[in-house]
Amino acid sequence: MTKFLMFRRWAIAAVVAGACLLTAALPARAQSPLYFGAHLTGHRLSELDQSRVGYGFLLGYDAYLPFISLESELNFFPTTSSGDLGETQAFFGLKFGKKIAGWGAFVKVRPGFTHFGGGAFPNRLTEHTHFALDLGGGIEHDLAPKLALRLDLGDSKIYYGDAQLLPFPGGAPGPRLGTHDTFQGTLGVVVRF
Repeated sequence: MTKFLMFRRWAIAAVVAGACLLTAALPARAQSPLYFGAHLTGHRLSELDQSRVGYGFLLGYDAYLPFISLESELNFFPTTSSGDLGETQAFFGLKFGKKIAGWGAFVKVRPGFTHFGGGAFPNRLTEHTHFALDLGGGIEHDLAPKLALRLDLGDSKIYYGDAQLLPFPGGAPGPRLGTHDTFQGTLGVVVRF
């Protein structure tokens, strides 16, 4: 459990440090191009036989208006009493899109990682941290001048590599997991500063 908490703290620190560097490196504008979001997210990991619902946070910067934004996202999927593995996702990348009359559409390409740990059986997966790629798109709708509703839909590709799933700690490992795609949806709000 200690490794997982340290990993989560490291991931949050990386998002905050990246945001600080980003805002210092890019030129100032009349209106701040920074935005922050909070959301609920869910996905199904068929290879682990788990359906996950979690929460997350988004930090972005409109780097080259009106089309390109830099984003980072951090998602947490808690453990359950049924033995689901706890999961943390972190993605950093680009969002391409445009807004017209309060409505916007975008596509996103964000590499990152996912970390599994915790739950009733914390050692069910032979390797805990894996490269992941978030590909997808979504829509935004302005609710107020600095507040928007955002829906993301996409594919979270997880590269498990040689990791294997154990039926229980110390049990015989199953086949290598390889690479898996999972549909992931996110619904939340975005506040612009």
